[in-house]
Amino acid sequence: MGGFLKGNGFESVVSQKDYPSKEILGTWGVPDHVLFDRAIEDLNKASKSKPFFATMLTCSDHAPYVMPDNTGIQFHSEDMSRRMVEYADWAIARFMQKASQTDWFRNTLFVFVADHGAGFSSPYDMTLAYHHIPMFFYYPNIIESGQNNQLALQIDLAPTILSLLTPQWSNNTLGINLFRQQRPYAFFSADDR
Repeated sequence: MGGFLKGNGFESVVSQKDYPSKEILGTWGVPDHVLFDRAIEDLNKASKSKPFFATMLTCSDHAPYVMPDNTGIQFHSEDMSRRMVEYADWAIARFMQKASQTDWFRNTLFVFVADHGAGFSSPYDMTLAYHHIPMFFYYPNIIESGQNNQLALQIDLAPTILSLLTPQWSNNTLGINLFRQQRPYAFFSADDR
């Protein structure tokens, strides 16, 4: 993934090789909160010189599960997969709390989006739940708090983000600005279906 990102304009990539081996807990690398702690340090440095774009991939709630020790989380579920979701939520909340104490927080658009949903059984050829994901935008000085249940696609991320950050931006993508347009339907495919 690092080669692809660098070949497409990313100036730097932080990966598993950039962490001490004792912090790598499983096949997915470092736990979310460790990744986020490093991100705060890196973003503090990046914000000193110019505006920045950063993206982070977390995988703690993907099997095989490895729960980090000493988080102090009081879990509500006995099921390990649900506990990993609780852990991921805790790590994001912790990241946002730490980010809120930085100089760059007030001028930052935060976007949270999943790669896929849960693969529950379905009467259809493809489970719809697997393609139903959350997408959150947090930009407190610009976006009012609220909930929107309209249909959206991941291809809508770029035009929506760019229209928030660059109001004069002209959309030439297949996506839409979710704050100005609505989709009558959503489409998706998977492998041969």
